[in-house]
Amino acid sequence: MIKRFTQNPILTTKDIPPSQPGLIVECVLNPGAFQFEGKIWLLLRVAERPVQVEGEISFPVLRTDGTMEIMKFNKSDPDLNLSDARMIGYKGKTYLTTISHLRLVCSEDGINFSEDIGHWTLDIGHKINLDKKQKFENSNSTNTEHELLKSDLRRPTTIFGSGNLETFGIEDCRVSFINKKYYLTYTQVSENGVGVGLMHTTDWCNFHREGMILSPHNKDCALFEEKINEKYYCFHRPSGIGLGGNYIWIAESNDLVHWGNHKCIIQTRAGTWDAARVGAGAAPIKTEKGWLAIYHGADAQHRYCLGAILLDLKDPSKVIARSKEPLMQPSEPYELTGFFGNVIFTNGHIVNGDEITMYYGASDEVICGAVLSIKEILADLG
Repeated sequence: MIKRFTQNPILTTKDIPPSQPGLIVECVLNPGAFQFEGKIWLLLRVAERPVQVEGEISFPVLRTDGTMEIMKFNKSDPDLNLSDARMIGYKGKTYLTTISHLRLVCSEDGINFSEDIGHWTLDIGHKINLDKKQKFENSNSTNTEHELLKSDLRRPTTIFGSGNLETFGIEDCRVSFINKKYYLTYTQVSENGVGVGLMHTTDWCNFHREGMILSPHNKDCALFEEKINEKYYCFHRPSGIGLGGNYIWIAESNDLVHWGNHKCIIQTRAGTWDAARVGAGAAPIKTEKGWLAIYHGADAQHRYCLGAILLDLKDPSKVIARSKEPLMQPSEPYELTGFFGNVIFTNGHIVNGDEITMYYGASDEVICGAVLSIKEILADLG
């Protein structure tokens, strides 16, 4: 049912330069996917940290003004907890070992991706030299001056965290195309918690940020790409503390910003591949049999696999079917070992007829691709 790209992994840390001097790219993972101007685009999550010095642990955080601070601790400090490669515990506080931003790459064939050097930098959250951009666009200067201006603007296309709700970065963006706009739902991370942010664009040059639309602790938000009964719908994943758990919920909205009528639709299943947590992938796919959605599930050992659910077309809070066994599980070397091994995670795909081209992160480090058949998934769901 799953045909992995023979070229996997299609993007690694060697393919993406760091956003600024002094940082290294630790992970390139979990891309949103969309089509624009005849190309396939991925909106990558790029996780960075400083070059590490022996005996120290250092990591970056964003100040609210968009500048970066490097925090450092001695590894021998007894108050330091480094048991999880993704997090740092210190005196009751939790930090991330890396800080993530979003990076745009594009492709003609859906396999070979690169940064589009002719595209304007999206330095959201950092200072943008709009005067220089306007000067370039209206330039009557000499060819040499023109080329210097152009080369200065051809920097990596990036979206950074902004404000006090994104000081630990932004992660795992899903892209939905609704009413001729691209809507980006992504994870906002800060010491205040983890929530869902929203921004939208029509041209991938000008963005409008709506801020946090689902408060902590929440993530894995995927928007349905059309209204159902005059309402917008989304998946999201709040996390229960004590009561409840890491379950998939659905909510509805009149404006894509304010959400209500929340319902829990998918819970974890004890003793199975999705026993510890579940979360939505990319935008659900409309089929004759219902809304088809690919989701991730993890067990107590933090092994992430992918499954599918089918929802009623008229009432997507009703679950018609759900994968008993994973559609896809970590099996290849690049999925089994890496920054955080035994993980496959998707939040982006391109649909063409019966074919789903799915892009996914493997071992929390690299990006891969696979092709799936809608008919085969539906048959497997029964």
